[in-house]
Amino acid sequence: MEPLESVPIEQETSPSAFNNERERILKVYAERDEGDYAFSDLWSLRIAHQRQTALAHKLRRHGLRTLADTQVLDVGCGDGRFLRLLNHWGANPINLHGCDINKERISIAKELHPQIQWSLTDGATLPYNDKEFGIVCQSTVFTSILSLEMKKRLAAEMMRVCKSNGLIAWFDFRYDNPWNKAVRGVSQRELRELFPGCQFDLSSVGLLPPLARSIVHRSPLLAGLL
Repeated sequence: MEPLESVPIEQETSPSAFNNERERILKVYAERDEGDYAFSDLWSLRIAHQRQTALAHKLRRHGLRTLADTQVLDVGCGDGRFLRLLNHWGANPINLHGCDINKERISIAKELHPQIQWSLTDGATLPYNDKEFGIVCQSTVFTSILSLEMKKRLAAEMMRVCKSNGLIAWFDFRYDNPWNKAVRGVSQRELRELFPGCQFDLSSVGLLPPLARSIVHRSPLLAGLL
């Protein structure tokens, strides 16, 4: 997505409401099984490869041939694996910034790559200047937020810190997961409402997670075709 202009941020939600949602998200993350992201999980490996390929195509299509001089922010960076990938792609670690609400994940990220700039924040107010970044990224952050007002606030902050001709790289689920009530899908309509005034370049990447997990271990070829 290419932001054309920023939108004003309205203080519609009380600090206590933000804190409640923040604590809920942290609790869900603490209970999540990190083993799902092990190398032995073929679905996770396939999704990661699909996302990386799709992102590379998108960046080239929008005129980026190198990341060497591009300021990048990853919102909800976790342990920083995505930014480490961009570093591998040629981005200067000094230009890479990651923020997350989870203190333990930020600590891991700092330990694994201390040259990248890491921040502990819930995203309600990103600690960066207006129009600072050429690329602002998020991956499965918005589906983890159940509060609409918090999603609006974070989206507005992402637009604020993104350059007028910059890119917002978005990866998330469109549909609800009936087996996981802690997440909520973000439709294309909601996405356009969250980021008004943007130009969109959207495409589907990957199968629905429950379907993908059931297929990929039985037939990787079928999963690839689907």
